[in-house]
Formats: sequence, C-alpha cells, structure tokens
Amino acid sequence: MCIQRTQALKMGLYGSKKARAAIDSTFIHAYSRRKKKAGVSDKGARVGKVQRTTYALGWRAHTIATHERLPLTYAIRPANVNDKAVAPKLLNQALELRKLVAIRMLIADAQYYCADFFKLLAKRRIKAVIPAPPQVKEPVINLRVRRGFVVEGGKMLVRLYRKRMIVEQVFRAGKRQLNLDNLRWRGAAKVRMHVALCYSAVAITANKMGKPMIAHSIEAFQ
Repeated sequence: MCIQRTQALKMGLYGSKKARAAIDSTFIHAYSRRKKKAGVSDKGARVGKVQRTTYALGWRAHTIATHERLPLTYAIRPANVNDKAVAPKLLNQALELRKLVAIRMLIADAQYYCADFFKLLAKRRIKAVIPAPPQVKEPVINLRVRRGFVVEGGKMLVRLYRKRMIVEQVFRAGKRQLNLDNLRWRGAAKVRMHVALCYSAVAITANKMGKPMIAHSIEAFQ
C-alpha cells in the first residue's frame, strides 16, 4: 500500500494537513478449511469475535482513517489480538506521515480506553476522544459509554465522538463493494496485500481518470 498511499497523500485525498482521524478494527473471515489431520489450512488465523455474540476463524484489519474516509494506515493481526495492543504501533505508523498529513484528533470507541494510550496521545499533542467504559468511575475526559452503548458527556465531545463513523464507513464500503471480507489468500502477508489493494483501488483509479474528487465515492465506479 505504501506507493499508492504516498500517491494519494500527494493528491491531497486525505484532506488538510491537520486531520481528524478515527481508529478501529474489523473482522475478516479466513480463507480456510479444517482438515482432519492437518487442522485449519490458514494456520496464522485465530478464532475471534465477529459481532457481539458470534465468533469465527479469521483476521482483524486494524485501521486509522481520516475524516475524508480514506485509510491512512493499517495492520493485520489474528482475530484474537486485542485492539489496545495494536493501537500504539499503528498510531506511530500514522505519525510517520506527518509531513504530508498531521493527526490533530483521534476518535475511538471504549475498547481503546487505556491510561497509557491517553498518555501517548497527549505526548504527541493529539486530542483524544475516547469514552470510558461503564466500569470506570473517574474518566480521563468527560465522555463515557453507558449500558446499551449510550454515550454521555460534554456536548462537544459527544458530537465529536459521532465522527467515529468515518472508519466504520471505510470498513462498510470495503466489505460491500471491494471484497474486503472475501479472502482467497492465506497467511498474514497475503492478507495484508489483499487489504492494501482494496483500500487503495478507488483513490488511485479516480486519479488516473483525472477525477480525484470522486475518490471518496465508490458508487461512482459502478
């Protein structure tokens, strides 16, 4: 994805140099069949949560996307790896691109609520918009998620938190229209390549057509 991302950055498709970004992960089903003697055919994949109550064998694409609904950077991990474990490295990868786009705000759900992550964001001078889970009595910022996934807190923070949908829109478009969740490869390296191609296809094609403004609209290519 590096070449395509650099091209997209130079095209200005990620928005202004001070970007609002969101981080999240999405499940990708493994291309694997269980064999009686050898076990699963994609040995790198692991069983993880697909939705709240369903589990399957697969991977997770951990992604940071900007407010222009384009992925800035991503990492592929087995589906049983916790989001918080991947977040610091993923953020550092995104910050390496600061000459072309700087993250001024990072929005995430309660899965990323962690004192160390807040400290890292503060050190990097990035505003954190991450709600505290219900069991936290004294949240770092005035934002928390209640039972039933109701978010409460300062009006501005609640409004900003709703912008987290930008990364979910990236996942939704990738799965519905770019075959993101239709793997025909096995192993982390090939899964990473599959995700890179899905993420970069529309932006680069739009540029080649001489219509960079439609890079954020997959429907324009259908």
